[in-house]
Amino acid sequence: MDCTAHSLQLPLRKVIDGDPELGELRHKVFSLLNKFAKSELATRSLREKCGLKLLFPGVTRWNSLCMTYDRLLEIRQSVDEVCIERNWATLGELYEKIEAVCGLLRPFLNFTNFLQGEKYPTTSSVIPTILSLLLEIESPEPIDRWRLLGDVPTLLAAEVRDRFSHVIGYQRTGASFDSTYLVATFLNPNTGYLLSKSEQKLARRELLIMMYKGDANEENSIDLSEPSPTPSSPFVSRFSRLARVATVTHRLEEMVESRTDGEEVKSYMSTFACVAPTVEINVVAFWKIH
Repeated sequence: MDCTAHSLQLPLRKVIDGDPELGELRHKVFSLLNKFAKSELATRSLREKCGLKLLFPGVTRWNSLCMTYDRLLEIRQSVDEVCIERNWATLGELYEKIEAVCGLLRPFLNFTNFLQGEKYPTTSSVIPTILSLLLEIESPEPIDRWRLLGDVPTLLAAEVRDRFSHVIGYQRTGASFDSTYLVATFLNPNTGYLLSKSEQKLARRELLIMMYKGDANEENSIDLSEPSPTPSSPFVSRFSRLARVATVTHRLEEMVESRTDGEEVKSYMSTFACVAPTVEINVVAFWKIH
């Protein structure tokens, strides 16, 4: 599976890098940062006023850009005072646009840090992360939250959907997707309830198919490598290849639905996947017990 934390940065690079107005904003902010970097007196004065210093973007560009902007906003009053002392131009009205950019970047920063965690499973959080990001970007409240960013939020949301179509493709009829993420989300009692009933049913079906295919000793297994008989009906024979695929698919689904462990999955759905847990659940310990 791809590194989701890294993939989250790619839509930002494509959309924000390509926006000339945001590029101009970065240029003006970086010019001011460079003035402070080259002036020991300005940096010292800033520290005396607020006890902090300005941050500079690092290699992990978009996350560090958000942190750079956040720090600038945090100490903007002190920064402006130093600028006035040094006869430098302040950022003035640009602060409002910087705040808007931070509002767009901050969810990416927070979710990237979360998905890079090592002490908890993250595959089950990929779908909630992507859908939460899209809600953040596409939320109409407050109505004018993105008015200074033009069509950047819309383009960014479209790019996120395209980049992660293999993860959330189940939302579109007929779209292909990697069911691993959906099944992982379903099986984590911390995230399973975030799926709708129809999504849980789809996850259950995909899980049972995985279990069936992984059971080499299944007594009633069918050999999917053998082609099914060509349909004899003159009408259906026009679609013989599709009909063979459909026949095998139906046989597989019949075998999957007949598994006794399907009832165990149903029990999990009705007991743990229908309500939000009151405390965070250790997933490994949970499945050792259940």
